[in-house]
Formats: sequence, C-alpha cells, structure tokens
Amino acid sequence: MSGVTTGTIILAAASAAITMAGQYMQGQQQKKSLNYQKKVAEQQAVREREIALQKAADFRRDQSGKMAHRRATVAGRGGAGRSEGYVIEDFTGDSEYKASLIRDQGFAEASRLDNQANLLGYSAKNAATNSYWNMAGTAARSGAKLASGIGPSTSGDTYADKQFNSSYGSF
Repeated sequence: MSGVTTGTIILAAASAAITMAGQYMQGQQQKKSLNYQKKVAEQQAVREREIALQKAADFRRDQSGKMAHRRATVAGRGGAGRSEGYVIEDFTGDSEYKASLIRDQGFAEASRLDNQANLLGYSAKNAATNSYWNMAGTAARSGAKLASGIGPSTSGDTYADKQFNSSYGSF
C-alpha cells in the first residue's frame, strides 16, 4: 500500500468503528421511537372502539327516551292508530340505523389506527435492518479504501470524511 501508514490505518479503523456505532445507535433509537408510536396508535384504536360503542349506546338511550315520550303522547290521545304504529316503527328503525352509523364511524377510525400501528411496526423493523446495512456498507467502504491504498473520492464523501481528510490527509 503506497503511502498508508499504521497510524492512518488505525485512524481509519477508529473512524469506521465510530461511524458504525453511530449508525447502530441511530437505527435503535429510530426503532424505539417507531415502536412507541405504534403502541400509541394501538391504544388510540382501542379507545376509539370504546368511544364508538359508548356514543352508540348513548344515542340509543336518548332515542329510547324520545320514543317513550312519543308513545305516552299517543296513548294519552286514546291509543295508536295504524299510521301512528308505522311512525313509531320508522322512528325505531331510523334510530337503530343512526346508532349503527355512529358505531361504524368509530370502528372505521379504529381500523385506520390499527393499520397505522402495523405500518409503524414494519417501519421500526426496517429502521434497525437499515442501520445494519449502513454499518456493513461503512465497513466495506473503509476496508476497500484501506486495501486499495487510495484516498476517498470527494464526490461521495460525507461531511465527517471531508473533516477527517482535511485534518489527517487522505489515505
């Protein structure tokens, strides 16, 4: 190797090791962050389902009170005629339909949150895997530079590479 000293090799190896450690730590932190976001989304999905069921139950209870008032009004007039019975049935069916819509809207939001949580989980796994690939690339690049005995190209150098080269010279 022309012009490559033991000191340069040691500095290059140390630089690669530090870079690889940083890449690993960054991947792990990103993984932790995404896993936390996943748990939050899962908790929100559970909560959305609970809220949807409660809102639907509250709506039914409210409508039941209105229906009781309507039936009492009809009974106070001497009983329900045929048309009053249809109105009450329509009201009951419409109330149940609206309660189902309330529940389904909440469940749709919960489903969206479940999908988001799954995507965050996949992203967390990929963050860790990508950090390993970045580490392998750093090791291979550093090894290739040392084996060839030539300095790094300036076109693909990172800021750290440029700082190292300006301080210690290209190897």
